[in-house]
Amino acid sequence: MANTSLYNSLFSNRIMKGGLSKPLDIFTLLNMKKELFIMIFLNLILQVTITYYIMMNANLFTKEKNDKSNKNINEKIMIKFFLFILLFVLIFIINMPMPSWIRFTVFSLISVIFGVILSNLKNIYGVEIIRAAILSTIGIFFTFLFIGIAIVSFGIKLGMKTLLFLLAALLLFIITKIVFMFAGNYSNYVKSFAVIGLSIFAAFIIYDTNIILRRDYQGDFITASLDYYLDILNTFTNILQFGGSE
Repeated sequence: MANTSLYNSLFSNRIMKGGLSKPLDIFTLLNMKKELFIMIFLNLILQVTITYYIMMNANLFTKEKNDKSNKNINEKIMIKFFLFILLFVLIFIINMPMPSWIRFTVFSLISVIFGVILSNLKNIYGVEIIRAAILSTIGIFFTFLFIGIAIVSFGIKLGMKTLLFLLAALLLFIITKIVFMFAGNYSNYVKSFAVIGLSIFAAFIIYDTNIILRRDYQGDFITASLDYYLDILNTFTNILQFGGSE
């Protein structure tokens, strides 16, 4: 799944100048950013709730017991492919200049589409495992959120080099995963890929927190909450793969 950090770094130069002179300055910075963080988390909770509701109630990709038709299977594959393409288009569009209410609407549409795509997970893993994975995701997210805040408190700035390294790691991860899938060996390494995926997106949470605390978003909470939203979804799916079986 995509992450909008590269787009934001290339097309937004509103990074706060200077660093934190001492660890205690982080409290002043957090106080300055408290309204932004409140809006980020309110929107994040709403969008994740939308995705969860759609995921648990949509049945588009539910496989019927007596349905072995290749035609129906191919149709579902094509629908899922179209939804993925639409997602990437919407994620690109949402980063373009537009009124906040339109960006919010686009974000909500992204949340609905992710919910539809992930709706087959309840058939693979079951409701109880999904809920356990959600709790684990929340724990991991806040753990690395606080680590990200701690890093900023020591004046550490994560810039373009860090982002390019993370994107390169993510690209290599995706390519390797696809190769193993086509080779038919993926099922033997599901947990290994899940651990690697969790590590990458945990690093993205730290990076995104670093940028959110340093960048002047001028009230644009949509962009920041979208980055966290994508981090959360990717963390969630990797936890499921680690704890379950494909």
